[in-house]
Amino acid sequence: MSSRPGICILHREFRQNVLQMVFHITITAVMLSRKIIFLVLAIHCIDTTETAKRRFNLMLNNVTCIKVNSLMKSFGCSLKNFGTSRYAVDAQFLLERPFEKNAEVHVMVYFTPSLAKKAVKFLDIKLNICDMLSTVISNPLLKVILDETRKSSNLPYRCPVKANFVYTFSNFSLTAETLPLYTPFMKFNFTLNTYDNEELVSKFLLEGTTVPK
Repeated sequence: MSSRPGICILHREFRQNVLQMVFHITITAVMLSRKIIFLVLAIHCIDTTETAKRRFNLMLNNVTCIKVNSLMKSFGCSLKNFGTSRYAVDAQFLLERPFEKNAEVHVMVYFTPSLAKKAVKFLDIKLNICDMLSTVISNPLLKVILDETRKSSNLPYRCPVKANFVYTFSNFSLTAETLPLYTPFMKFNFTLNTYDNEELVSKFLLEGTTVPK
């Protein structure tokens, strides 16, 4: 019976030692985790700085505008090169009558990485033309394109898109900065088809490549 107080004292001392060890381990782990977090952030900053520089040049090979039915009275376009990775598109179209409220564009982007044989679908989306003109687009690539459209064209900011009025795109800028930083070396094609009452009205096709600097 007389040994129990000693055993209790030993148990208390043992628990205290264990608690102290746990405390020190916890403090060490927290300090270590902070160092790890700092190191990860530092590496991320370095990596971001490196990847912020685009490693590719943009080459645009061809632009094609095709009038499909009589609603589109005329439709033409041309491509200009101002230097390495710097291009501009001029275009114009004339409608026989205004677009209906259900008119839409179908945007498709396909690319083939330089070491691959099969094309990959990057974007496939349909947009109501009236909505596209009057609202903010959330898709990053389409937002860049629409912002440049507003800078370079006389398209209205809302419907109607009028008949017998020449709408023009003048020096629509396309550069390496138009594409995301993570863009791989690839061939790509950008297609924009226009529909009115679900009938194909016109086709716009842009083909290009990205190559190492």
